[in-house]
Amino acid sequence: MPLENKYIKNSYSIKEAQQYLSLGRTSIYDAMRRGDLKAYRYKGGKHRTVIFKADLDTFLYDNVKPRVTDKMQEDLSRKTS
Repeated sequence: MPLENKYIKNSYSIKEAQQYLSLGRTSIYDAMRRGDLKAYRYKGGKHRTVIFKADLDTFLYDNVKPRVTDKMQEDLSRKTS
């Protein structure tokens, strides 16, 4: 299911979380095992694992560091000097 829908999803399957985070399945499960990414088991009819959008956004905020290149660092140094 493409994520480009007309509505905002509040929960994602593992496969959708992979697309949202641009990570592989193993990385998603590793983050869940470490406790870095919260996931919930849905026990209705078919057992499913869901991840709330807020938890995906928190994971991104907490784990993705901006990449600062040498050129960017030089520019920052010149501006603060």
